[in-house]
Amino acid sequence: MSFNLPSMQSRIDEIWPQVDLEEVDKCPFCGAKERNLANDEVGDWTFYNAPGRWCYSRCKSCEAKYLNPRPTPDSIGRAYSAYYTHGSIPQSSLHRLKVRIRNEYLSHLLTVNLLPRLFLPSRLRWLLLPLKRVIVQDFGLSVLSKPVKGKVVDVGCGDGKMLQIAEQMGWNAMGLELDPGAVQSGRKLGLRVLHGSYEILNNYPSTFDCIIFSHVLEHLHNPIEALRSIKNALKIGGILLISCPNATSIVGEYFGRYWRGLEAPRHLAIPSLNFLRDYLTGMGFSVEQHLPIRFPTIKSSMEIMINNSSASYKQINASLKVRNRLVVSSPEQADFIEFVCIKKLH
Repeated sequence: MSFNLPSMQSRIDEIWPQVDLEEVDKCPFCGAKERNLANDEVGDWTFYNAPGRWCYSRCKSCEAKYLNPRPTPDSIGRAYSAYYTHGSIPQSSLHRLKVRIRNEYLSHLLTVNLLPRLFLPSRLRWLLLPLKRVIVQDFGLSVLSKPVKGKVVDVGCGDGKMLQIAEQMGWNAMGLELDPGAVQSGRKLGLRVLHGSYEILNNYPSTFDCIIFSHVLEHLHNPIEALRSIKNALKIGGILLISCPNATSIVGEYFGRYWRGLEAPRHLAIPSLNFLRDYLTGMGFSVEQHLPIRFPTIKSSMEIMINNSSASYKQINASLKVRNRLVVSSPEQADFIEFVCIKKLH
């Protein structure tokens, strides 16, 4: 996407009220106080919705990036009025066709029945083979498609896409969502969605067989508290599917303030892959890393840099050719953290 309208740029140049900001005196992940400035003058270049220019600190201990100062819990909601998972977006005929094609491919790949789909006869399934190169299944779908089902909760379920898929796969599914508009949209689809955040999990000790925690951790004022609530809500042997941006992404290091993974001020704190893996292991999880073969923030980061700096597309693309190869060979430098975690006995 490309935003060049002066009115959108001027929105970023506005100031977030000082009364609605709070200082962060220690890392939200490891609690260390020593830090460096990682990125400054970061704007909401993804949605052009939130005013302000923001600074991210880099924790010297765990390498996390965190916003300082940051919006208070009472004011952060202003940054979500145009968020992509909150509210219904009109769908064109082409979009609906793409959804059917994708569901048809995934239904055959995972041996499930995802609707709506095309219902291709078996003699025509060969037509789906080329889609292997262009369709990337959502993280966690292969886990959800396994024969053994149970209770699953999607924390921060947004528009309910994963919740719908889990239900169709046979799970007893529930969603948690803070945005009241998204809650109502999910309920209209017949989904069980509760209005609230991860704190609701404290009412469900040792209840769930699977918890989906996809791109939520970075939005929280108290991420470690959320991880503890999740662990307590999982049964022994339960699965946590967790994903978030990676503070040590090599794409992020190259693009700096223009990295799509920052998304100020909604992304309050971004952990490093190594820290999050070690922390979850210390909590009593066995952790398996899923390493995506694609690096989805490159294109959008490039567009953000072009729109907001003097760099040209040709200059950026030439520099990225070498850096892309480095990401492939270094898992801790991937764009996103994607872990499949199993809660062990202790």
